[in-house]
Amino acid sequence: MVAQGRWSLLANGIEPVVTLYEWDLPQKLQDLGGWTSLQTAEYFANFARLAFRLFGDRVKTWITISEPFNICEISYGQLSAPPLINSPGVGDYLCGKTVLIAHSKAYHIYDKEFRKRQKGKIGIVLDTFWPEPKTNRTEDIKAVDRVLQMRLGWFANPIFSKDGDYPEIMKKTIENRSVLENFAHSRLPPFTQTEIKDLKGSSDFFGLNHYYTSYFENLEHPIGESSFIKDAGISSSDFENSYGPKNRTVPWGFYRLLHWVANKYNNPLVYITEIGYHDDGRTDDTDRIVFHAKFLKALLHAIKEGCNVQRYTVWTFIDMFAWTLGYSAKFGLYKVDFDSPNRTRTPKASAYFYKNVIKNRVVPNDIF
Repeated sequence: MVAQGRWSLLANGIEPVVTLYEWDLPQKLQDLGGWTSLQTAEYFANFARLAFRLFGDRVKTWITISEPFNICEISYGQLSAPPLINSPGVGDYLCGKTVLIAHSKAYHIYDKEFRKRQKGKIGIVLDTFWPEPKTNRTEDIKAVDRVLQMRLGWFANPIFSKDGDYPEIMKKTIENRSVLENFAHSRLPPFTQTEIKDLKGSSDFFGLNHYYTSYFENLEHPIGESSFIKDAGISSSDFENSYGPKNRTVPWGFYRLLHWVANKYNNPLVYITEIGYHDDGRTDDTDRIVFHAKFLKALLHAIKEGCNVQRYTVWTFIDMFAWTLGYSAKFGLYKVDFDSPNRTRTPKASAYFYKNVIKNRVVPNDIF
């Protein structure tokens, strides 16, 4: 592989998909305010232009920013991930605007300066669970729609909706709570009309990362300390504890999510850019096989019913470092021996399963 040079992916018929940013802001920029500063969007635009110039002749699919909700909410709003800025209900929303502006700038740079010559695609990747009401109570049903609009729609609506801008329910909810909290204006920073116009349609595809389904109930939080969870009016325990095993293999949640995106945003071109299952790293990973078999079946049903989905990317090829989960969560199709200096890789049962799915273009019916 080394003898084939730096671009051995292309030499082996593998198309590179490059993500410009996912959670790795240089410390010097973080010291200047990070993603709460609109100046960071300018730096990102310059960085994107350089990447397009250097690699655009070989890279034909670009992702501007991956998982902006996590970049903003759990880093600035929940103290769950670096840079651990404790600014719930304020810093997370400032971050959200900057990230969206940064994406828009990068998209238009590619569209105006590079697309005609390089003939590639560029888009954003959003992540979300599927929220399901805990009960049939009207308030719980409304709560799950609200949390989906405020979690996924926070970043999807400005780009993929007909009118652009944040979802109306998000704007009204945060503005109302801000007024009651004696803020002079909404904690959600508004877009200018020019920014709304530039954001609308600024993605060639809807990148979607999905891992699990969560059950939610409505909870009216008292006016006081601000946060996304309080603004969304949901139970924080449901939000924070939703990544457990019982929430992971829920293919009908994935199916419903695909239909929600199609119905909400005029059936955009969707790429499933991450979807996966983590365990303890066993090579006989039957649970992972069942997970992907069920989710691929759900995807096929959604496609047959009209959902415009073209790609499905298993997360991940090998066991790797998974942010705050470290090396404890094994997502890979290949086991990595982290105690070996060679980091020996061993295919798991799921690697052979997925190899056959790709080769035969069929999901076996005898898996579950």
